[in-house]
Amino acid sequence: MPRFISRPWAACCVYAAFILLFGLRLDQAQAQAVSAVVPVTASAADSEYSPAEPGPVLTPELYEQAAKLRTRGNAQAAAALLAPLAASTDADSLYIYGTFAQQAGDYRTAAEVYERAVMIRPEFAGAWVDLASVTRFKGDNATAQALFDYVESEFNPPPAMRERIAMLRTQTLVPTTAPVLANPIGLRGEIRLLAGYDSNANNGLAFSSLPLLIDGVVQDLSIDRSFREKADVAAQASGWVRYGHALDDSGSTRVEGLAAYSQRQNGQLQDFRTRDLLLGATLSRDTELGTFDVHISSQRVDLAGEKLLRSNRSGLGWEHGLGDSCKVGLGIDRENRLYADSNFLDGNITWLQSGLGCAAFVEGVPVQGVLVLRRGDDRARQGTARAMPDGSNAGRAGGNTQRTELTAVLTAEFKPRWVLEGLLSMSMANDQDGYSPLLNNNAPRRTRRIQTRLQLQFPLYGPIDGVIALEHVRQNANIDLFDQRGTSVWTGIRYGF
Repeated sequence: MPRFISRPWAACCVYAAFILLFGLRLDQAQAQAVSAVVPVTASAADSEYSPAEPGPVLTPELYEQAAKLRTRGNAQAAAALLAPLAASTDADSLYIYGTFAQQAGDYRTAAEVYERAVMIRPEFAGAWVDLASVTRFKGDNATAQALFDYVESEFNPPPAMRERIAMLRTQTLVPTTAPVLANPIGLRGEIRLLAGYDSNANNGLAFSSLPLLIDGVVQDLSIDRSFREKADVAAQASGWVRYGHALDDSGSTRVEGLAAYSQRQNGQLQDFRTRDLLLGATLSRDTELGTFDVHISSQRVDLAGEKLLRSNRSGLGWEHGLGDSCKVGLGIDRENRLYADSNFLDGNITWLQSGLGCAAFVEGVPVQGVLVLRRGDDRARQGTARAMPDGSNAGRAGGNTQRTELTAVLTAEFKPRWVLEGLLSMSMANDQDGYSPLLNNNAPRRTRRIQTRLQLQFPLYGPIDGVIALEHVRQNANIDLFDQRGTSVWTGIRYGF
């Protein structure tokens, strides 16, 4: 696929892989250990909170149901099951609900119930510590540090717990992924505005001449400069929104909708401006064997204001938790690619994919990693043909194609909201038949593509983050016509909700 088609949505596809394959869960045992180790005193607050009337209380049966959902890797459904406890006047019930909400990534709710718990029981040291932690997760570092100071001054924790608090003072979750991954229920979204420079804004050729076989003799054909790579400044605007809704009280059956849009405008090369619109929906169900889903999507890509292609997808997916910090997933997709003015390029692709996502703390720094492997069988559509110079018709050049893609993403937050992300994507495409008698003795096309990206995200103003990204793409092939390269630099802002 040409770079101007695949590159704008490379990040979106990786991001969808995050959503499909990876969920971040905190360790409840740590929260319980905090309340068990830190000594309690009655002087934790100047005044106590007196509830007006009794509320719901956590029962062993309800806890067991929620724990089973969490064990199956669905922390969101587990937290939803305990949601009525938000009205409880029992500090222990509120605290347990808070830990579930925290594991589900719903830090606002966790903070609210932790705060309610310490109002009811001011000496509840564990709830104070977790309140400070989720306050930090929410991005309010100043308040979080004040709460940690309060715990250390009021409860006089032992050295081991002071070391734990010192680590919590600097540990947060990666904001680029955690708010999206953690809670599929409700509304989530992101808006990005970027400006930058692209060394190959027209997706041009990386060479000045092309060897052709003419009348049995290899001749070098000079490539006009208009077809060679050209640099240009560019601007990108993109955004996506997801909405998830639970179809039952337990939250184990969910439906989710997705809409995403991206537009790129070049400074001079207006014939290579692009628009990309993606719409999708997913129905998922949690079971003892993992989470199963069925999904559909439709994508349209425009080039220079004209429709270029439409891609329709449908598929099935499965994911399952591995311990407390990893998930593994499998999937099968069917993709139909339809080109507006070049139907001889149309194809039906069957994708098989697998992936692994994990989260860990490396020397106090939260790190997330995702690895996705896809294998595609790209079949040329029957009934489509291209006109040949002699007036005859032929099928798609190269015939059927076998595609393999491997993508790795590593993300680390070394300071609050200072997020460094690295991406490495490698792909191969091998044609079944010869591409053209004029090129390399009608050899089947073999392409190898490597994309690398390094991105830094940092707090800029309020909820708005700054973004700086460096990207390089290189494609090599046994047929020179498909050699490509390009480097781009981007900077701008991001707002997530």
